[in-house]
Amino acid sequence: MPDEAIIDDFVASNTYNREHNEKTYKYLESKGVNISLVEPLMEQRPSQIKPVLDAVHNTYGGWDTFAHDVLGLDSQTLALLRDKMLA
Repeated sequence: MPDEAIIDDFVASNTYNREHNEKTYKYLESKGVNISLVEPLMEQRPSQIKPVLDAVHNTYGGWDTFAHDVLGLDSQTLALLRDKMLA
């Protein structure tokens, strides 16, 4: 899967979490919390996932090596996950 697709999926979480986040922001605002301090903690941004992607590529050489060496997934399990989770 290309990094751009991973970034797009990561940021798409904002769409799915929007209603919950808006309720949380309203509640916190009512308590006097500066929402601009909270938003970076609750919203996904490309700058948050890019270091992870860089580490996977630079430290492990890619997702397959990371999956095998770090996550301990064998090739069969990895293939099953890809079949179920990737369109």
